[in-house]
Amino acid sequence: MAGRDRYAALLIAAMQDVADEPDRIGSQRVEGEVRLYHTRHSKRRVADPPGSVRRPRHLLVYERAPDGVIDILGLFYDGIPLDLGIRRVLDGWL
Repeated sequence: MAGRDRYAALLIAAMQDVADEPDRIGSQRVEGEVRLYHTRHSKRRVADPPGSVRRPRHLLVYERAPDGVIDILGLFYDGIPLDLGIRRVLDGWL
Protein backbone atom coordinates (compact mmCIF):
# COMPACT_ATOMS: atom_id res chain seq x y z
CA MET A 1 0.00 0.00 0.00
CA ALA A 2 2.82 2.46 0.76
CA GLY A 3 4.24 2.10 -2.76
CA ARG A 4 0.82 2.78 -4.27
CA ASP A 5 0.43 5.87 -2.11
CA ARG A 6 3.86 7.18 -3.14
CA TYR A 7 3.11 6.65 -6.82
CA ALA A 8 -0.31 8.29 -6.52
CA ALA A 9 1.29 11.30 -4.81
CA LEU A 10 3.89 11.46 -7.60
CA LEU A 11 1.22 11.45 -10.31
CA ILE A 12 -0.66 14.23 -8.55
CA ALA A 13 2.55 16.27 -8.19
CA ALA A 14 3.38 15.79 -11.88
CA MET A 15 -0.11 16.84 -12.95
CA GLN A 16 0.08 19.89 -10.71
CA ASP A 17 3.51 20.76 -12.11
CA VAL A 18 2.31 20.77 -15.72
CA ALA A 19 -0.85 22.66 -14.73
CA ASP A 20 1.29 25.34 -13.06
CA GLU A 21 3.86 25.55 -15.86
CA PRO A 22 2.87 23.67 -19.03
CA ASP A 23 6.12 24.48 -20.86
CA ARG A 24 8.29 23.53 -17.90
CA ILE A 25 11.77 22.11 -18.28
CA GLY A 26 11.49 18.40 -18.96
CA SER A 27 8.36 18.72 -21.09
CA GLN A 28 8.40 18.42 -24.84
CA ARG A 29 5.96 19.24 -27.60
CA VAL A 30 5.07 16.13 -29.59
CA GLU A 31 2.15 17.03 -31.84
CA GLY A 32 0.36 20.36 -32.22
CA GLU A 33 -0.29 21.57 -28.68
CA VAL A 34 0.17 18.09 -27.21
CA ARG A 35 3.06 17.82 -24.78
CA LEU A 36 4.83 14.99 -22.97
CA TYR A 37 6.25 15.06 -19.44
CA HIS A 38 8.07 12.26 -17.63
CA THR A 39 6.95 11.89 -14.01
CA ARG A 40 10.58 11.52 -12.88
CA HIS A 41 10.92 15.30 -13.20
CA SER A 42 8.46 15.73 -10.31
CA LYS A 43 9.75 13.07 -7.94
CA ARG A 44 11.47 15.56 -5.62
CA ARG A 45 8.21 17.46 -5.18
CA VAL A 46 6.41 14.70 -3.29
CA ALA A 47 6.12 15.33 0.45
CA ASP A 48 7.32 12.85 3.03
CA PRO A 49 5.08 10.99 3.82
CA PRO A 50 4.25 9.31 1.53
CA GLY A 51 7.81 9.82 0.21
CA SER A 52 9.46 9.69 -3.17
CA VAL A 53 9.32 7.02 -5.85
CA ARG A 54 12.76 5.63 -6.64
CA ARG A 55 12.26 5.06 -10.37
CA PRO A 56 9.16 6.69 -11.85
CA ARG A 57 8.23 5.00 -15.12
CA HIS A 58 5.31 6.93 -16.62
CA LEU A 59 4.85 9.82 -19.00
CA LEU A 60 1.97 12.28 -18.93
CA VAL A 61 0.40 13.36 -22.20
CA TYR A 62 -1.38 16.71 -21.96
CA GLU A 63 -2.41 19.82 -23.81
CA ARG A 64 -3.58 23.33 -23.08
CA ALA A 65 -7.27 23.72 -23.92
CA PRO A 66 -8.47 26.91 -25.67
CA ASP A 67 -9.62 28.29 -22.30
CA GLY A 68 -6.10 27.83 -20.87
CA VAL A 69 -6.92 24.82 -18.70
CA ILE A 70 -4.46 21.92 -18.93
CA ASP A 71 -6.12 18.71 -20.04
CA ILE A 72 -4.37 15.50 -19.04
CA LEU A 73 -5.03 13.22 -22.00
CA GLY A 74 -3.47 10.12 -20.49
CA LEU A 75 -0.28 8.48 -19.38
CA PHE A 76 1.77 5.53 -20.49
CA TYR A 77 4.64 3.37 -19.35
CA ASP A 78 8.05 4.57 -20.49
CA GLY A 79 8.98 1.08 -21.69
CA ILE A 80 6.64 1.59 -24.65
CA PRO A 81 8.16 3.35 -27.67
CA LEU A 82 7.22 7.06 -27.51
CA ASP A 83 5.39 7.15 -30.83
CA LEU A 84 3.29 4.11 -29.90
CA GLY A 85 2.47 5.39 -26.40
CA ILE A 86 1.50 8.83 -27.67
CA ARG A 87 -0.62 7.35 -30.48
CA ARG A 88 -2.44 5.04 -28.06
CA VAL A 89 -3.30 7.95 -25.75
CA LEU A 90 -4.39 10.23 -28.58
CA ASP A 91 -6.46 7.50 -30.21
CA GLY A 92 -8.13 6.64 -26.88
CA TRP A 93 -6.70 3.11 -26.87
CA LEU A 94 -5.71 3.13 -23.20
